[in-house]
Amino acid sequence: MPKGYRPVPKRLRRMRIGATHRWLARFYGIYESTTAKLGRFSFQVYVSPKLSQNRSALAHNIRMAVEALREGYVPEHEQGEAFHSFRDLMLARWFRVRRLRDYEAGVVYGR
Repeated sequence: MPKGYRPVPKRLRRMRIGATHRWLARFYGIYESTTAKLGRFSFQVYVSPKLSQNRSALAHNIRMAVEALREGYVPEHEQGEAFHSFRDLMLARWFRVRRLRDYEAGVVYGR
């Protein structure tokens, strides 16, 4: 490092000025339909910056979606579709499935 320059603090080193961090809640898994065929679901929900600051509300919304999945309901969607908010997800048409075989849910911090 050249003489006379101070090192950048760690908290600023990680942050890139102008970088937009986009959070996504992702849900994917396998279900057994009412006609005993295996199906796959994969969707994501954009997390607003305000919701990303309120972790308890974010956890509540994710729990609501996971509870609906575990009760045997899957939203009608295209593979990999991104809902703009949890409100859009809850207002989507949900269809009944016989059984949920496997699922994964979590938040992805992207740029």
